[in-house]
Amino acid sequence: MAGIGFTLQRMLDRGSYTATAQAYSYAGLISSGPWVLSILSILVVGLISQDNHLLSAHLTYYLVTVTYMMCGSLILTGGVQLLFTRFVSDRMYEKRHSVITGNLMGLLMLITLVSGVLGTLLTPVLFFDRDTFFRVLVTACFVVLCNFWIVLVFLSALKSYNRIVMTMGAGYVGIVLLSLLLNRLGGHGLLLAFFTGKCFMLLAFLLDIARHFSTDRLQSFEFLTPAKVHSSLLLTGTIYSLALC
Repeated sequence: MAGIGFTLQRMLDRGSYTATAQAYSYAGLISSGPWVLSILSILVVGLISQDNHLLSAHLTYYLVTVTYMMCGSLILTGGVQLLFTRFVSDRMYEKRHSVITGNLMGLLMLITLVSGVLGTLLTPVLFFDRDTFFRVLVTACFVVLCNFWIVLVFLSALKSYNRIVMTMGAGYVGIVLLSLLLNRLGGHGLLLAFFTGKCFMLLAFLLDIARHFSTDRLQSFEFLTPAKVHSSLLLTGTIYSLALC
């Protein structure tokens, strides 16, 4: 991720066990923290809700749906994450910080369009036994997840690790609490809680990015310039996500 290597190197240069532990903790948090916390929040919802007999019929369906949504969103965006990370790193090296936010908005627009179309086309096939509202919720969650993974590219550039941890913690705690409040709605309520928590985290990170990076335009697609598109990164990111899932 852009800039994370320099920050970790400064920690390691201190030469103490505490600094080394801190560096490895930050590396683990930035690289795997969001995935781990997502899975933990889903497991907590499952453990809390398993004694609810009215919800038990929907719980397994919810857990499987969210798991496959996360896998699908990671596979769809895996290559783009690496490609855009390289783009951000190069622009930061060039001191062209003003183009970063505009290109992020452009990428998020494309990701929203592609994931929204895929979700709209696939949910009637994959969830043929569910009502329209459930399919809409699945599509909305899938779109937010795809955007969420892209925004995580900026976490290392922000270097505001405490705020990042607090935001993710608040978001996942919110998902668990909302699941308890909305579980009377069955699978719809659980999905709505997941969607709301993810939206909160996505918007919070976007506000941080907008505050740290000024922009000269609202949207830009410079990252799609042929000279800046590295096909090897696209392929590597996609294969890595496929192997991970």
